[in-house]
Amino acid sequence: MGEVSQIGAVSKAGTVTQAGRDVRVEVRRTEAAWASAGGYANTGVHVGDINLRTGAPVRTRYRYQVERIAPAELVEREAELAELAAFSTDPSTAGSYRWWRAGPWAGKSALMSWFVLHPPQGVRVVSFFITARLAGQADRTAFVDNVLEQLLTILDEDPPAFLTPATREPHLLGLLDEAAQACQDRGEILLLVVDGLDEDRGVTNGADAHSIAGLLPLRPAAGMRVLVAGRPDPPIPDDVHPDHPLRQPGIVRQLEVSPRARVLRVEMENELLRLLEGVDGEQDVLGLLTAAGGGLTVADLAALTGRQPWWVERQLRTVAGRSFTRRVSQLAPLSAPEIYLLGHEQLQTTAVDILGPARLGGYRNRIHTWADGYRGWPVDTPEYLLHGYHTMLLSTGDIERATALCTDPRRHDRLMAFTGGDYNALNQIITTLEVQTARQPLDLTAVVRLVVHRDHLTDRNTRIPSEIPALWARLGHHHRALTLARSITDPFQQVQAFAAVAEALASTGHREQAIVDVLEQEVLTARSGPDLSQRSEMLATVAGILMGAGRHDQAREVFEQALAAARSITGSARRSRALSDVGRALAGAGRHDQALDVAASIPEPDEQIRTLSIIGKALVDNGDHDRALNAVDRALELFDSIPHPGEQGWLLVAVAEVLVDAGCRDRALAVLDQALALARDIADPYGRALALADAAGALVAAGHDDKALDVLHQALEDVHALDDAHHRSWVLAFVTEALARAGRHDQALDVAASIPDPDRRSDLLAFVAKALMGAGHHDRALDALDLALDVAASIPDPDTRGRALTTAAELLADVGRHDQALDVLDQALDLARSATSPDHQSKTSATVAEVLAGVGRHDQALDVANSIPNPEERSQALAHVASALALVRRHDEALDVANSIPEPGLQSYTLGTLSWLLADAGRSDQALHVLNHALDVGRLSINLDQQIEIMLSVALALSVTGRFDRATDLFDRALSMASASPDAKERSRASADVATTLALVGRHDQALDVANSIPDPEAQNRALIAVARALERADRHDQALDLFDRVLEASRSATDPEEQARALAATASALALAGRHDQALDVATCIPEPGRRGQALVVMTGALAYAGHYDQALGLSTSITHPDDQGRALANVAHALVEAGHRDRAVDVARSIPKPRGQGQALIMIAKTLADAGDNDRATRLAADALSISPWHTDPQGLFSISEHGFFAMIRETIMLAQR
Repeated sequence: MGEVSQIGAVSKAGTVTQAGRDVRVEVRRTEAAWASAGGYANTGVHVGDINLRTGAPVRTRYRYQVERIAPAELVEREAELAELAAFSTDPSTAGSYRWWRAGPWAGKSALMSWFVLHPPQGVRVVSFFITARLAGQADRTAFVDNVLEQLLTILDEDPPAFLTPATREPHLLGLLDEAAQACQDRGEILLLVVDGLDEDRGVTNGADAHSIAGLLPLRPAAGMRVLVAGRPDPPIPDDVHPDHPLRQPGIVRQLEVSPRARVLRVEMENELLRLLEGVDGEQDVLGLLTAAGGGLTVADLAALTGRQPWWVERQLRTVAGRSFTRRVSQLAPLSAPEIYLLGHEQLQTTAVDILGPARLGGYRNRIHTWADGYRGWPVDTPEYLLHGYHTMLLSTGDIERATALCTDPRRHDRLMAFTGGDYNALNQIITTLEVQTARQPLDLTAVVRLVVHRDHLTDRNTRIPSEIPALWARLGHHHRALTLARSITDPFQQVQAFAAVAEALASTGHREQAIVDVLEQEVLTARSGPDLSQRSEMLATVAGILMGAGRHDQAREVFEQALAAARSITGSARRSRALSDVGRALAGAGRHDQALDVAASIPEPDEQIRTLSIIGKALVDNGDHDRALNAVDRALELFDSIPHPGEQGWLLVAVAEVLVDAGCRDRALAVLDQALALARDIADPYGRALALADAAGALVAAGHDDKALDVLHQALEDVHALDDAHHRSWVLAFVTEALARAGRHDQALDVAASIPDPDRRSDLLAFVAKALMGAGHHDRALDALDLALDVAASIPDPDTRGRALTTAAELLADVGRHDQALDVLDQALDLARSATSPDHQSKTSATVAEVLAGVGRHDQALDVANSIPNPEERSQALAHVASALALVRRHDEALDVANSIPEPGLQSYTLGTLSWLLADAGRSDQALHVLNHALDVGRLSINLDQQIEIMLSVALALSVTGRFDRATDLFDRALSMASASPDAKERSRASADVATTLALVGRHDQALDVANSIPDPEAQNRALIAVARALERADRHDQALDLFDRVLEASRSATDPEEQARALAATASALALAGRHDQALDVATCIPEPGRRGQALVVMTGALAYAGHYDQALGLSTSITHPDDQGRALANVAHALVEAGHRDRAVDVARSIPKPRGQGQALIMIAKTLADAGDNDRATRLAADALSISPWHTDPQGLFSISEHGFFAMIRETIMLAQR
């Protein structure tokens, strides 16, 4: 079996031990392993516990805590243990509670801890002992942390990487149900034990209560039992549900005082009094542990007392030390030193009373001074300063020091290094934030600082490459893969990650139920996605996986939902892409007939061809060559409708690849010759080189290597004409792939090494390495892979480096270098979790510049904007600064800033904005000059719609300021430009914009003439609606009504369902804004597409609310099913209520908004009105409530109006974190 360097015995728990301690064993020449039924086989070394007996207690790090609580021997409790065993196993107690009650010193914890360690056969125990005398072990956060770990052990799952405080409790409740079900499926019983309910330090009264009792399950699932223990007082917390079993008197069992507990009480109380009268050193040890709330190690106490560690240890372990007890480390129980606390909660209470506030304050000051010595948070920072110290600060009301800890990024980094994640740092921030928001008076600056750091930590835990979970699955870490996929916060990326994990599991022969269960949850996520394109793709992806897992009925249902979402998308191009996604998923799931039907419904021919090509490949893979060739024929029939020759070439290559797969190589070559002819006619060197390289790859697949090489040489000649490094990189990547597929590995390596972009260079070197491995050249493949890793490691941008390392890890897994793959994956994850990339810094700085400009700090905003390295983000920031300067009539400075914007399109648009602001200020000559300059700058970078939009904005400003002649010139110029467009759709859109603006300035008849001349029905309806609304405002009601009727008739007669829904929604919105509420509601409720109907109802609620119909608006809001639309509707009602002076009701409506960010925006809006009205205290409190549930940048300008000091604290913290 192999040689072992040290000999040990296997303990009952399955851990290799020697002389009563764990040892490290090294193994050489391991061979096969075997085991009998119910046993465990392993070749090599198993690190950790092995549980070979079902129904054993759950072995986790928390078990070490329980072992320290339990007595060495439990005496005279046989009857109670029998009763506990009966409760745990009797079928009649399934799903029930039992509450053992007694006063202090009765022996409750001794009984409970002994039972937890010695449960009946077949009972799996999860426990938590609330310990007020140990900082950080007496609140809801500690309960969640410790119980979560035990449940994950039962389920054999890894901890979720990045659960946020907002998701931890729901996750725990879900895991309780899952663990109970898992136990029941194995013929076991899950028992949850919670001791010390009376010691819960998270309990408050009223609506803000956050107790452990309130988190216990209302209806224990799958036969689970819940056993709790505690004193009769205090009463049950207010957050416990009115129907909770804890409120039922019948569950209570009174525990008699143990004789042994009486003896211990006398001994320990006498010992405590002796310590209080002892020598200074003894008093110091007691005083420091009491003041600290427990949690100090021998080394900590030695540093605090000035004594030698041996002396401290002797005091803690001798007769005097019976007043103290030990616990394992709370953050690192397997490696960190043990911590000490008083031996009973009543001793802690007695010590606090006798020592008194003055002496305890002195000991706490000593701890503060000691903590100040670790302000840099070095690697040897004591655990207490990372965990228990914060709890002690909050418990003693030292909120300023607690806030300072939670806003120190170096401490956050040390905590992450110590624990492996940001759980603890985030929990401490959230807890401190709750305390800050409850203070009187409230310190909004402190709240803002905490929120910025909360968001920073949350953000650095969201940049996980979606490919990594699948790699974990391929490497055998299935539960870690699923857990990591769950932690990805973006729903679209999460579904993609799960799809990749499912594929990886299937490829390794695993059809795990877990992935199907998780994907069922993802269906719910996909159904609620606000973006229809992503929703349809997510649903199609999930449906494909369900089909592969054998869930055919459910898969068909989800496919239909994906199709419904795709068909309801507005815009032909977007709908085509969505239908293509669904068609591809159907083909991948083997539903070829339905896939072909979907392909036929795709309106855009290019997307239809791509989809038919993919379906054709799936048919070939299924052996159905005839139908595959039929799909090819259908695709080729569509080529005449593709206007761009270059696009035709790309699509012909896709069709040729299907023909190659089907064995029709001669026909494939003929198609490729067509593609090559089209590629050579492309004038642009970049487009031509890409097309040639793409065709060359298909030629290799068709077996025409020599011809492919000639084409690749032509592509390489074009590369020399390319100045853009990014363009060269793309072409060289295509060339590298084709050379590698053709077996020209040396050439492929040379080309890959010449790619300018390091991330693409690394990817392509890895690609060539894989080709070499496939050709049997293992040594050369490993050399190429090492080179790819070197390039990846040298990439300066952390995010890009992480993606490159992930690609390299995939290949390492392919070639069997699993250990190295795991190491590289860990590096990629570390980069995703901890790095702040330059792009991220630029985005943050751009946000800061925008915020500063918005509150009038223009010079500061300009300094920040000019410091941004990314030109795109710098352009956005400068545009905001220029507009803000113009709004305060600093026009010349605004023009200087606008002219410095590096991105031409944005510069043109910004200059256009400045031109209408100049016109609005009465500077018409300068406005027209700037307008012409804007159009010159943007002629090649902004489209006709944008050019006319700029022109019309200036015309509007000129009309408002009475310069009608100049406005007329611009209207005529805009109409001329619109009518000159060769694109009918573009011409109609531009004309509708002109008609809308003419209506706005009161030129109704001319606006109507323009609207009547628009050929596109949808654009014409939009223009007619604008004219109707303008006529309504001008009291020309009969004409307005005629136009509304005309638009409504046209909308209902539209044959395209999408166009009809869009037209009806626009009409309903216009009717609502015109005050025709009943008619608007009739139209809105008839809209068949839910998304458009929701949008119309949002407008409807606003119109009703601003008309004073608040109850009707609220009723309509609650009828909207989509949470985003419902949130916008409720926000409209809240706005209207505020403007009408109904602030209290507005707050109630705002708090009912379902999504936190929307709720935060509404609350800050209300807070701003309160501040304007002089009610600063209430404004500050509402702003704090808003920030506690939404990001710091929800409404910075609103925050500025409430608290300038808080605003600038937010800016300082954000800049500091971005520059770290």
